[in-house]
Amino acid sequence: MNGTQKLIKYLAMALAAVLAVGIIAVIIRVGVEIAASVLGMESSSNRGDFLQEYEGISSLGTENSIGMESSFNQGDFLQEYEGISSLDIENDIGYLNIKIAEGDKIKVEASNINERFFVKAQGHTLKIKNEEPSEKIFTKEERRDDCVINLYLPKDFVAQEMEIEQDAGVINIERLYANELEIDGGAGSMEGTDIKANRVQLSAGMGEWILTQVQLNNLELETGVGSTQITGIVTGRSSIECGVGEVILNLNQPKSDFGYKIREGIGQVTFNGETVSPRIFENPNGAHFLEIQGGIGAVDVTFADAA
Repeated sequence: MNGTQKLIKYLAMALAAVLAVGIIAVIIRVGVEIAASVLGMESSSNRGDFLQEYEGISSLGTENSIGMESSFNQGDFLQEYEGISSLDIENDIGYLNIKIAEGDKIKVEASNINERFFVKAQGHTLKIKNEEPSEKIFTKEERRDDCVINLYLPKDFVAQEMEIEQDAGVINIERLYANELEIDGGAGSMEGTDIKANRVQLSAGMGEWILTQVQLNNLELETGVGSTQITGIVTGRSSIECGVGEVILNLNQPKSDFGYKIREGIGQVTFNGETVSPRIFENPNGAHFLEIQGGIGAVDVTFADAA
C-alpha cells in the first residue's frame, strides 16, 4: 500500500468514525424525545457522594466488596484494602488520581460520585468502575465531570497486573509500578510520572498523553488522533504504531543501543531530528529493538546522544 492509499485509508476511517458517532447520537436523541413525549419523562439527577467508614479490615474478598447500585446524596467514599496484587479500573468521567500512600494499605477515596460508581475486591484483584450516570443517557442534561477518585498505592507496591480503561476522563499518575501494565485511552487525557513496567500495552485515543520518568520494557504503543509524549527509558523489543496524532519519544539512551525497523507511513519518522527512510537495521551491538509503523502523524525519537 503506497502513501496515497494509506492517506485515503486513514481519512476514510476518521470520517466513518465521525459519521457513526453522529448517527448514533441522532438516533438516541430522537428516541429519547419520543419516549419523553409519550411517557412524560422528566430529567432528574441522583448525583451525590457516598460516605462510609470501616474498621478491623485485614483482608478482602468478594464478601467484603463494595458495590453501589442506587443513588446517594452528599458525601464521600473512603475504603482501605489489603491483600490486593492487581487492579482493574474503568474511568469514564471525572478525574482519576493515582497517588503514593502514606501507609502500607491501598486506599480508594472518591467524591461527587454517582450511582454508577463501583468498587469491588475479587480475590486479589481490586475493581474500580466510574461510569456516566444512567440518567444522562435518556435526558438532555449535560454531563458533569467534577467527580474525583484518588487511588493511593503504597510506595513499595508493585502490581502484578494493572489495567486502566479510560473514556473521557482525566488521569494523573504520581507513581505506578507494575509487572504488566495496560492502558486503553479514549477521548480523555493522561499525565504521569515515575512509571515502571515489565510488559506494557498503551493504546492512546484522542486526548493528550504526557508520560515522564518512565522505565518501560517490551512496550507496545498504538496511537490515535491525540498527541503522545514519552520520556525515559525503553528496553526490550518495543513497537510503535502511529495513527493520526504525533508521537514524541525522548529516550535517555544512546542510539547505538537500538536496532530498528521502520515501515512507511504518510508522516515522517525522525531520529535526532533527521528523517529515517523505511528500512531494517539489525544492530548486532544493540541491546534493544524498536519497530515503528508510520501513520499520518509524525514520529519523533530523540536519543541521549543527540547533538
